[in-house]
Amino acid sequence: MWRIGTSTRVFWQYPIMKAIDSIASVGYKAVEIWAEHPQAMPRTLDNSRREAIRQAIGKYDLLATLHASFRDLNLVSLNPPVRDESVKQVRESIELAHDLGVRCVCVHPGRLTGTRDSLTEAWQLTFDVFQDLANSAADLGITLAVENMENRNKEMIVTPEDCVQLVNTLKKPNVGITLDIAHANLTGRLRDFIGTVAGAIVHVHLSDNTGARPVHMPIGEGKIDIPSVLTDLRRESYKGLIVIEGYQPDMAPEKSAKKNLEKVMSLYNKPYDQ
Repeated sequence: MWRIGTSTRVFWQYPIMKAIDSIASVGYKAVEIWAEHPQAMPRTLDNSRREAIRQAIGKYDLLATLHASFRDLNLVSLNPPVRDESVKQVRESIELAHDLGVRCVCVHPGRLTGTRDSLTEAWQLTFDVFQDLANSAADLGITLAVENMENRNKEMIVTPEDCVQLVNTLKKPNVGITLDIAHANLTGRLRDFIGTVAGAIVHVHLSDNTGARPVHMPIGEGKIDIPSVLTDLRRESYKGLIVIEGYQPDMAPEKSAKKNLEKVMSLYNKPYDQ
């Protein structure tokens, strides 16, 4: 039913072209390109490099998504120059996605930076920023998939209700939610996410955990009932990709990625089109 992919972040120590080669050789049908240093920082990729990445994706007939830049960024920073640079880099990620032929961009929402920040002000900035980014993305035929974040201090988009508030307030047809299953499990309400946010889920990140750190464990090594989660997604008619983010730091990335893929396929009856 679904194509299963993995992230180039799992192959972080590899150049981007080798990462794509390795992902395809393991047997994945999709790839998520991380728009981050050192692999694919948008402003470091000239047109020839972008075309090479696009051709590599096509060579292996991979479906592709792109994870927007987010390191050291904050889309709702109360410091205007920081906020402006953050928005600029996400917009550059959207433009990179267009150049690569990608139609879905995963975006981390902003966060509070101080204990005295106004949550009301931060939400208004969130709506304003995503209105702007959604318009830019729509012009390029791209959907933004805003990711639910870990249940930790100062994060804003954490609960199912947060996700619903964002998409219902924006009312943008090209804005949906990336359901990060591991993040959702940290709230203790994973199954609530799928039922409450189902109609807005346009992308899925999959990894395992025990309900605590480490967050992105290999599939089958935590306590998430992954077969039930996949069954719920099927029942809710989810039609996007599933991108595996779990990894094992002490294992070669190809071996870790293959182990994850085989485990997912053993837990569910081939949930992707071959």
